[in-house]
Amino acid sequence: MPKLLQFAVGLLPAIGIYVWFSEVRYASIFDKSLWLWYIQDPLLYVHSHGTFSIHYLPWNLYTALFMAPNFSESFPWVRPHRMGQALILTSPGFLLALRAPLSRLEVRLLWACTMLAMVPAMLVYANGFDQFGARYWIQAFPFLLALIALGLRERGLGQDGKILVAVSIVLIAYGMWSVRTLGWG
Repeated sequence: MPKLLQFAVGLLPAIGIYVWFSEVRYASIFDKSLWLWYIQDPLLYVHSHGTFSIHYLPWNLYTALFMAPNFSESFPWVRPHRMGQALILTSPGFLLALRAPLSRLEVRLLWACTMLAMVPAMLVYANGFDQFGARYWIQAFPFLLALIALGLRERGLGQDGKILVAVSIVLIAYGMWSVRTLGWG
């Protein structure tokens, strides 16, 4: 069986379930959840450019790359920000994706898929706040994980990789504990 046919056989059930779920939920083959939230969002008038616009790019880039947690004078001193946090401050282990060799075609394709998955997330009017991290980045995680796997296969984990993975686990565990027990900072 050709690889493209194998891919289609695996993809068709997922597409079918997605279409069926959207039809049942929204009476349409398209997922309308973002639009339905947007039209009832209390800050709708602040977001006058629609659900997707280039105007939201600076804020989403800031969230993705630079947004830090909240700091306070009382224990535990550092608390997750309800508007999200930079990916490096929630999952620094994703830096291991940079180890994948760009000389390989599959690595370049995975980076292209990562960028394609992130374009809508960078243009959406909200960053998926009220979660540990920003939820609209999740669609890029499978591609980043595949890049990490390819990088590990080529170069191994190494001491710095073990540290990044351990720090990611600690940050995510702390973020989840903090939000669940103390609420947002």
